[in-house]
Amino acid sequence: SLLITLSGIEAAFNRIWRVDRSRSVINRVVMYWAVLTLGPLLLGAAVALSVQKVIGPLALGDDASASWYRVGIFALSWTVFAVMFLLVPNRRVRFRDALSGALLSAVLFELAKLGFVEYVKNANYAVIYGALATIPLFLFWLYLVWTVILLGASLAASLTTFADSERTRSAWPERQDFQLVFRLM
Repeated sequence: SLLITLSGIEAAFNRIWRVDRSRSVINRVVMYWAVLTLGPLLLGAAVALSVQKVIGPLALGDDASASWYRVGIFALSWTVFAVMFLLVPNRRVRFRDALSGALLSAVLFELAKLGFVEYVKNANYAVIYGALATIPLFLFWLYLVWTVILLGASLAASLTTFADSERTRSAWPERQDFQLVFRLM
């Protein structure tokens, strides 16, 4: 099921970047292996940073500030999104474009986390649904995260499209830049 999920994510990214051909089987295996190897490592780093808030004063003393903790989490999120936008689409994505899209995704991800925590704190799902309340909340969280990823990917793909002067010129006359921006939004 994980391979099917990765294949679906790759297909969605290829549609966003307007890639008409899929990877060869060998390239897919290598890319999926990289994602399956790097993913748990980055997830482990995120968990370590999350636990840092609890055990940080024990290991580092009281000098470890909450702002460095948040900066570390944000930088890790930004890195994960940038790597995703660089590796998953079956086309060359400029590093600057991937960083820009990843920055948008990281900012929206932090806002989504804050909003989701507030939403869950104020919701009374447990009274109505009991333990089953976690299922719709989890699905809502997946929806939020996927929306954040797709918005960042759309920005990175748009920046890549604008930078690709040959493709832009052949598809759009120079006087129709506003229409291109409008259609991409």
